[in-house]
Amino acid sequence: MNQATVNRIIDALNQISQASFTIAQTLSEQAWENFEDHAGMPGTRPAEATTPNQPTQTNSQGEALPVEDPPGYISLEDARAVLADLSRTGFTTQIKELLASFGAEKLSEVPEADLGVLVDKAREVTGHAAR
Repeated sequence: MNQATVNRIIDALNQISQASFTIAQTLSEQAWENFEDHAGMPGTRPAEATTPNQPTQTNSQGEALPVEDPPGYISLEDARAVLADLSRTGFTTQIKELLASFGAEKLSEVPEADLGVLVDKAREVTGHAAR
């Protein structure tokens, strides 16, 4: 699963959390409206809704802001396309050496966070322009 997909899932979960909080807060407010509290009165009192730690960031219209990929991030699919292109142009040995320098025999074994660095090094070694 690439980082962009993970970010979208996390954002969706944050939105669900925020919606759940809003529902809990509304229920809590409604419970307190119909509850008459007296000192020493026995029984259970309505629970208070607690605020989520990090609400979803929204724009002025209340729409969730997209989560951006970190600088230097490249997806596995994009890295595979770049390295395949470089390999087809005669740099297979250099690509295999670079993969080995990352402790991998194949691209899928390289940590996703390192793919941008790997592609940059591959372009540097092969003399192709940076992205």
